[in-house]
Amino acid sequence: MISPEQYEELTRTAASKLGKDPKELQTALGRDQLNKLLSNLSEKDAARIQSILADKQATNHILSSPQARMLLQQLLKGNKR
Repeated sequence: MISPEQYEELTRTAASKLGKDPKELQTALGRDQLNKLLSNLSEKDAARIQSILADKQATNHILSSPQARMLLQQLLKGNKR
């Protein structure tokens, strides 16, 4: 499971990359949804994601990718409907 601190850091970093309000991103993503997604992964994949989220530099690198930005923007658009 993702800790509240990891979730806060992840959404704050992602929001800054997208030029969005962190609270807006948190609402769009929902911590419970992220934990549900992690619980559906294999133990190996969930552990890998947890290790990436624990590493601020790795998280920043991933969130800087065009694919991550596009996904986050789609999530934000979907929340406004």
